[in-house]
Amino acid sequence: MRAQASTQPTVLQGDPPAERVVSRHHVEQEAPPLHAALDYRARRLCVALDARADSGADAALLVRLGPASAQLLRWWCSHAACRMRVDNFSVVQRQALLHVLLAHEVLRSDDPGVLYRRACDPSTLGDATDIPDAAHHGLRLAPGSGLRWVLQALLVWRWANAFDAIQTQVDADTMPTLRLRVIAATPALRRRLQAAILGTACDPATAGRDAPHGIEGSSLLRHARLFVPPALRAPFRAWLLAQARGAGGLRIVDAAPQDPRTVWTLIEARTTEKCTIEQNPPAADDTTTRPRLRIDLQLAADINAHAHGDAALIDVPLAQAIRRSACKMPALETVDTARLPLPAKPPRRPGLRPRLSRAHRRLLAAGLAALRQREDAFAALDAARRPHLLVLCATPLLMRAARRWLIDAGLDDDAIAFADEARTDDPSAATRARIAGPQTPLCDAGICVVAILRSHRDDATQRLAAFAAVSGAPLLWPEPDFVDLRSDNVERAALRRPPRHLIDVLSIVDDPRCRDAHASLPHLLDTTAVPATDDLFATPLRADAATFDIAMPAPCDGAAHMPQAILPERLSDLPRRILRARHALPVAKSVYAHAPCSALDSGLRRALLECAEADPAIDSHCLLDPRRHGTRFREAWLAHAPRASAPDPRGWPDALVRTADRIYLVELQPFCPTGPQPPGPAERALLRWLRQLDARPPDQRGHRRWFRAAVPAPLFWSWKRSGGALSALLSMLADTAAHPPQRED
Repeated sequence: MRAQASTQPTVLQGDPPAERVVSRHHVEQEAPPLHAALDYRARRLCVALDARADSGADAALLVRLGPASAQLLRWWCSHAACRMRVDNFSVVQRQALLHVLLAHEVLRSDDPGVLYRRACDPSTLGDATDIPDAAHHGLRLAPGSGLRWVLQALLVWRWANAFDAIQTQVDADTMPTLRLRVIAATPALRRRLQAAILGTACDPATAGRDAPHGIEGSSLLRHARLFVPPALRAPFRAWLLAQARGAGGLRIVDAAPQDPRTVWTLIEARTTEKCTIEQNPPAADDTTTRPRLRIDLQLAADINAHAHGDAALIDVPLAQAIRRSACKMPALETVDTARLPLPAKPPRRPGLRPRLSRAHRRLLAAGLAALRQREDAFAALDAARRPHLLVLCATPLLMRAARRWLIDAGLDDDAIAFADEARTDDPSAATRARIAGPQTPLCDAGICVVAILRSHRDDATQRLAAFAAVSGAPLLWPEPDFVDLRSDNVERAALRRPPRHLIDVLSIVDDPRCRDAHASLPHLLDTTAVPATDDLFATPLRADAATFDIAMPAPCDGAAHMPQAILPERLSDLPRRILRARHALPVAKSVYAHAPCSALDSGLRRALLECAEADPAIDSHCLLDPRRHGTRFREAWLAHAPRASAPDPRGWPDALVRTADRIYLVELQPFCPTGPQPPGPAERALLRWLRQLDARPPDQRGHRRWFRAAVPAPLFWSWKRSGGALSALLSMLADTAAHPPQRED
């Protein structure tokens, strides 16, 4: 990442909202920072990822990407792909990945002035013919915003490009020639990264012997549906297994960085030789040659401001990450301690343990009440996500006194741990409270309440406030289902209103005299009377779910291009669904007791459910969750979709409806088509699967015939007003699609 160079343009012409400048002095004073210019161009690149047309100015950006990089960006960032899975990158993580690939492969420079000019004026892209040699980029994200996932995605990016280069060679049996070195700032960060990439196989005692079993704990494999497109998962797993066995070119080491903000550094060494899976490449930490690519991943030191005069590709401080729903929203709890002094240390009589002052006891009681407010409500949604209380103490004596007070308040001794004694990322851990000092680095998704115990000698007011916000910044509920809930709280915080719920809300209990220390953060008001989960509830499988269960058969054996090991997927494979009571409808003919009905479709899904419940010819029905139902089946088709096309969700069903002799794959359409519509790739694959399914024995298709029924909303409403049965409408639409009327000339 080079320093700000004098190659900054003197006159800017382009799309971003930048003022014209006439000198270098004006550039430094008036022009937006580099990451702002890159962000605008990255948004245009996202438009090209979602578009199906191959022409236009936005598509010209996509053409400059390599085939592997374009495939990865479509899988990571396209709207259609993000709708098909539970795991997704946050908006900050997607922005970081887009900026790296945009700068390296589209704009093709690491000089901040050149990058700024090319991002503002796409007509200058013709000057960039080659990817820069020995490029050096920098990223800066807020603590808790997912910097490690960005690093893992960058590893996949470099592997995919190397694999694509080998696949285009004549000798396609060789493994990707890739020499990567990841430098962690501390040994603890190195161990955490090794566990995330290689799983338990990174343990020297088990490496080699138990690598095939330990590698399954790798974050890259557990979240493979996010990191790796379906067509690349098998070769990527083979490459990752080679690294676990010590036969690959990936090295993870630790060394003190030159910049204290740097957490990880990814270095790709240049090499020209090929190697197979049985051969060891040269050591990846060879420092005698210049690296081919270097990426520094840093943590934003300031809470609310960008680094001045910096040329990072992305700079997201904590306050901005909170406003973009990438971190927990802080909420300051109201505790009345105005008349209670803060002592220098806990008072104690001779021979007795330290005892907290009245002010500290009141703060700790408020923190424990906020923890208990969340525990039962969170456990009702997911027992594995346990909220924790962090007690941040200014002195060691306060730490011991706080532990004794918590035990006296009813917490078990095993449920209280000091910050360096236990890890709360283990769902089976019984820890409910952690105690830390101001020097202990901590950043944990389980921390939902922070109680700050200060002393009158504490002069690090701002530092303790920043540590409290950072310690619980990671999201506990990162799934896309909760994005709207977090955004709602962000909007309410801007209007100085209390939150509606405590999902991903970090309660900070501090002395009211230190409230100004939190002024740099967007924060909510008191959450004492706020329901923990609003109207969210988990609907499990009903007791007689087997009566209403529907199995989606695996792809047919006769399709030679399909995998053979895909088992049938059932609706009951998803044991429960998390719904909002205001958008849920009780049903009696489904595997679940309640079904979701969105308020964004003018009541179409609710009306469909009501018609299915009232139709005696319908035995079972279910509105499908596009992120959780039929995922293996859908990705089996996507693995063989055209590589250069974005995932197309058209054609996939919104619901399953079962009658005595048929099963309908129902697709809801907002309007009636004016003419025949050409089917998309997913629709053609689904129709081909239905034809092949008809040729299978009856016991392999549930003793019923499968049909696709596209239901236009205007036709459905007209049919419903006339009193027609839903089963009759589906039968008519399915028969019409199977035998379309011939046009008479």
